[in-house]
Order: sequence, then C-alpha cells, then structure tokens
Amino acid sequence: MHFGGVVLGITPPKTMAIDKNKIIDWLWIPAIAVGLVSIKAIANDGSFKNLTLRKFPSKGKTALFVGDSHTFPNNGWVEALVRKAGFKSYAKKALNGGNTTWMLGQIKNYLATNKPDYIIVYGGANDAYANVSQSNIIANLQAMINAANSKGSKIIFVTGYNPKKVSYNFSRGFNMSETALLQGRDRWVALIDSMPKKLKDYAKVVPPYEGFTRANSTDGLHLTMPSYVLYGEWLANKYFGG
Repeated sequence: MHFGGVVLGITPPKTMAIDKNKIIDWLWIPAIAVGLVSIKAIANDGSFKNLTLRKFPSKGKTALFVGDSHTFPNNGWVEALVRKAGFKSYAKKALNGGNTTWMLGQIKNYLATNKPDYIIVYGGANDAYANVSQSNIIANLQAMINAANSKGSKIIFVTGYNPKKVSYNFSRGFNMSETALLQGRDRWVALIDSMPKKLKDYAKVVPPYEGFTRANSTDGLHLTMPSYVLYGEWLANKYFGG
C-alpha cells in the first residue's frame, strides 16, 4: 500500500515490486496531487469501545513521527496535527514501503541522541499486506514501546482510517490481485484490533477514524491530501491539547 516515506524532504526511493516485505510504494504520489487526564498506560481491555478519552498535553512539547507512505508527504496529517496541537518542534521519519522493522530501527537511532516527549507511530500496514506474521509485527511494536519507555518518551500508535470502509476496489498498478489486496487488508484490520490486546505499557492506541470512505482514497490504500489534513486535525482535536 505503500505505506512509507523517508526523512522529510528527501526524494522518495524508486518504485519497488512487492517482495516478502514490500508492496508497490509509489502510489502515495496521487494523494499529494489530489489533494490525557492521565497519560499512564491504558488498560488492555481487548477492545477500543471501552477506552476512555485521554488528551495529551501538546503545547510546547516535542514529537517524533514515524511511518510509511501515509506519513511521508509534506503538509499531510503530521503537519496538520503539529499545527493544530501546538507542538514546539517535531521530527519525521517516514519511508515509502517502510515496515515495522525499519521503523523500530529509526526509533532506536533517533533515541540515541534525542528525547522527544512523544513518539507517534503509524505503521504495520506494509507488514500486513506482505503477509508478515502478526506475532512478528507485535514484537516490533512492543520493542518500540520498550525503547520509548527507556528514554521517558510516551509512545502513541495511530491507525488511520477504517480499512473496511476505504480499502476495496483498488486502483490498477499494484503488483497484487484484488483478492490478495483484500486479504492484506483483512490482516491489517486484525492487527489493528489486536494492538490494544497484545501490546503493553504504551500511552495510547488511537482507534481508526470512521469518517472516511472509498471516495476519500486515491487508490484504495492512500487518502487524498485534504483527507490526510482532516485526519491530522481530528487527531489534534480529539487526543491532544493544553
């Protein structure tokens, strides 16, 4: 889906055919064209519906954003969230096609010399579409949590849109059949559902935004740029402030 990016401002990598870890990663380009209460770990109650709303103080705070192609574009959800929430400063590490192994490496490298107040991660979709086992993905996400906690940074996972409402009738150009793409989508849905159940000692797993449909997507995977901006503003309004 390509889910990915590079450090903000660097030219994205070349298009890559899908392998064990990758899905075609250049289709984020149309998206550009088209436009806490307490911050202790939440209870792992096994579902999103019973989670209480916790707003995280953001004004004057620092953040590291890590992701894939959803996070890569300039003036996307990250920048909208930063503006609306009033972060003092931020860094962004994103890679087209980036999986959770890559993201974990980026977090460890960044924490070697930095201590952000928050680490906000949007990742796991590439792994799911590449049929990486859920246990391996969860292990990577937990390692991110452990790394963040070791430095006193609070880690928040965002999960984007509801894939069931957006990811179908995929555009041509993916090196996968519609059936394979739907299977990848369902693995991504299962991963999102499992995160609050299986992860420990994190600050928050943000449930998917329910307001987007296929009409908000360029290709069945990526959103239009106005939709990414809306998503960042929604995150800021609902989960950050003060």
